[in-house]
Parts: sequence; C-alpha cells; structure tokens
Amino acid sequence: MTEENEMICHRCKENIEVGEVCITERINGSEHYWYFHPECYVNHSEEQKQAEQQLECVRTMAGLVH
Repeated sequence: MTEENEMICHRCKENIEVGEVCITERINGSEHYWYFHPECYVNHSEEQKQAEQQLECVRTMAGLVH
C-alpha cells in the first residue's frame, strides 16, 4: 500500500523520490494534481497536442459531411 503523500508519475507510474524534480498539473481545475517526471511531462504534452489536432480534424470532417 502506498503512503498518502507519495508521488507517482501519472504517465510512467513510477515513484517520484523526495527531492527529485517533478512537474505538477492541476486536474480539471480541482485541488488535485497529477505529477510527472520532466521527460514524461514533455511526452504527455505532445500526446495531448496530437489528440487535440486529431479531434479538430474530426470536427472539421464532420462539418464537411453535413
């Protein structure tokens, strides 16, 4: 079982040690956060951008069909 204040990287699911650099991201404006290793955050951000681009493409295609 994990401790309450233990930080786990949201992307790679590995423990973030005390004193290790990490990036926090607020979850949907709540008081809860996701924690990331810096390299995991970069990859997560790129994946989010690609997903947004794909969604925008689908929206555009849907608009062309009607």
